[in-house]
Amino acid sequence: MEKQKWALMKLFSLVLKNRAKDEKETKQISADLLKYFSRKELIEIINHIYDGVIPEEYELVDMENEELLKVIGDDFSIISYVTNKWSKEASSAPVEIIPSGNKKIEEGEKGSDKTNEKNEPPKTPVEKEKK
Repeated sequence: MEKQKWALMKLFSLVLKNRAKDEKETKQISADLLKYFSRKELIEIINHIYDGVIPEEYELVDMENEELLKVIGDDFSIISYVTNKWSKEASSAPVEIIPSGNKKIEEGEKGSDKTNEKNEPPKTPVEKEKK
């Protein structure tokens, strides 16, 4: 995973942790987010919030980045956009199954006899005799 994703995950976890502690229900947005998003991405987030129908009173082309953050209005809107984007990326990635023993099963191993043996329950003495 690239550095920016790790940094955003850390920031998001901090936001969620702080929100869990905070009893007030106020919208909050961190100016720290500006360093992770380009102007184009901020506009994409606003597009995501309004489902592609941005209200006419917002002249996004003329707005500064801080003003775009005010339109976004809340860290949760950014988290929603980014996790939706990451979810789409993840759905197109190849699947890797990690069994409870934490040994990775690679794509080519899935059909092998060794993998199947490990996933089967242990044989009883009667089943062993049948072989």
